[in-house]
Amino acid sequence: MKITFSKTARLAWMFAIIVAALRVDACTSFFLAKDGEMILGCSLDWNIDDGFIFVNKRNVTKRGLAWFSGAPTWTSKYGSLTVNQWGREFPARGMNEAGLVFAEMQLLATTYPKADSRAPLAMTQWTQYMLDNCATVEEVLAAERQVRINPDQYTSHFLFADRNGHSLTVEWLNGKRVAHTGDTLPISALSNDPYQNLLEHYRTGEAPVAGDISSMARFYN
Repeated sequence: MKITFSKTARLAWMFAIIVAALRVDACTSFFLAKDGEMILGCSLDWNIDDGFIFVNKRNVTKRGLAWFSGAPTWTSKYGSLTVNQWGREFPARGMNEAGLVFAEMQLLATTYPKADSRAPLAMTQWTQYMLDNCATVEEVLAAERQVRINPDQYTSHFLFADRNGHSLTVEWLNGKRVAHTGDTLPISALSNDPYQNLLEHYRTGEAPVAGDISSMARFYN
């Protein structure tokens, strides 16, 4: 199957390239939209250097990890292109043919909800589920009401964007989903602190000094 990303989407998927001469200590993402041009850029710093780029086909029936009781099954509606460090179906970055794109960042403050009636997924399978089934950030929020990340998963939060120029951050704090989009997302960027903390520091904090690569500094800059 050949995946084509419509030129009318005007959405580019860009990764910051980390070269050996540079020192980067964490991950950051941002989304820019102006005059119909859209770019999602992100860096990823992790102790696993290698990764794979996978083409994920549409119309493929999939199942959540078997050891999660009640894991869902679904058939992919959209094809996607993903960057995976842990193997196929477990992406850290990705974009589907409908123009939905996402980036994942570590957030130590994350507390996922306890088990409930929603079907559970591993954190990185949750992101593939969203690429398989959603075309817009609104659809991501709707899908999150059907599936959840299993509580014992790696702690992360996410920046999504779509071909309509809309963006969304999703994180889980104190066991509850916190989403920012539209008017509640005045700056479409994310690093390694809760979005509201990053925004408040940007509005009220001092500008970072040269060489500061902390989470707050990266968002500020």
